Amino acid sequence: MISNIGILIMILFMSLCGDAQSFLLVKNENSSKEKQLLPGKKIKYQIYSDSLIDVRNNWENDRIQSLTDSSFVFSSGEEIMISDIKVLAFRSSVIEHWRVASVPLLVFGSPNFLYGLTKGILEGMERENEQDVPMYTISGGVMVLFGVIPYMFKAKEYSIQGGYQFHVQ
Repeated sequence: MISNIGILIMILFMSLCGDAQSFLLVKNENSSKEKQLLPGKKIKYQIYSDSLIDVRNNWENDRIQSLTDSSFVFSSGEEIMISDIKVLAFRSSVIEHWRVASVPLLVFGSPNFLYGLTKGILEGMERENEQDVPMYTISGGVMVLFGVIPYMFKAKEYSIQGGYQFHVQ
C-alpha cells in the first residue's frame, strides 16, 4: 500500500515539474557551439530594415516573455519573427550576477574616495590628515575600481552574417 502511494506521489510530482519550457538555441555553424536563451532573459536585438536604402537600425532592449515556434513575444507585448532578427546580444548570467554584487562596492567606495580627495585638496596633507587622506582615497579608489569592472564587459553579439542560427527548441 505504501509503495503505491509513493508511486502516485512520484507520478504527480513528475507531471507538475516536468513541464518543458521552450528556449532559443543559438548555434554557431562553424564551431557547433550552442547557447540556450530562456524566456525571462533581457536581450538587445537589431532587426532587418524594410527600406531599400541601407539604414542603420538602432538596438532595442526588451525581456523575452515567451517563445513560439517562429517568434519572440516580449514583455512589452511586441511580437517579432525570429527570421527578422539580424543581430542578437545578451550577457551571460555570471556577468549579470557580478554586476549586482558590485553595487555595494560602488555605493561605499565612491563616498570614501571623494571624502579623501576633497579633504586632501581643501585641507592639504597637514599633520592630522597625514594618514586619513591616503587611506580614504586609496581604499575608496580600489573599491570603485573593482565595482566598475563588470560594467566594462559588452554583451556577446550573435549575428546571422557571423554564422549563427537561431532555433526554438
